[in-house]
Amino acid sequence: MKNIMLSNVKFLIRSIPFTAIIFIPTIFSCQKTEPCLVADRTAVKSEDLSAPNNGVLVLQNVNDSNEVSLIIDNQNDYQKFVKSSTTLPVIDFANHILVAGRKKWHQCIKFQDQQLTEGCDKVYYHINLSEMDCEALSHYDFFAIIGSEYGNRKIEFQINVQ
Repeated sequence: MKNIMLSNVKFLIRSIPFTAIIFIPTIFSCQKTEPCLVADRTAVKSEDLSAPNNGVLVLQNVNDSNEVSLIIDNQNDYQKFVKSSTTLPVIDFANHILVAGRKKWHQCIKFQDQQLTEGCDKVYYHINLSEMDCEALSHYDFFAIIGSEYGNRKIEFQINVQ
């Protein structure tokens, strides 16, 4: 019995350096990730699909929540989720994707501006809306076309009402 215990102790002593070689670099290699700062983001080239020459575009076949966010990368989904008062604008889905959404609000809102930026492996779609002096429930649909190279990144919608 004494020999078994002695051999177990010798095994543990021989194992400690191996264990240290495996675990100590792992512990010290964990680095604190740097915060993703707004200042580190760069502009994403985009086209506003809500331009007047495209007619009035609205979302259709979407849920009734207060905020809707869509990333459309094919013609079938485009025709399913977007409706135009004229004809749908042509989008080359081989090279572009459509980011779109809707914001519902407890009073009238209007469009201020939008901006797309990239940073920290994400694309940020900023939409700024402002309240108007009326007491009607309303919503605003927004659309932008960006390059398909952004399609594999997480797209974060940031909708602000002021």
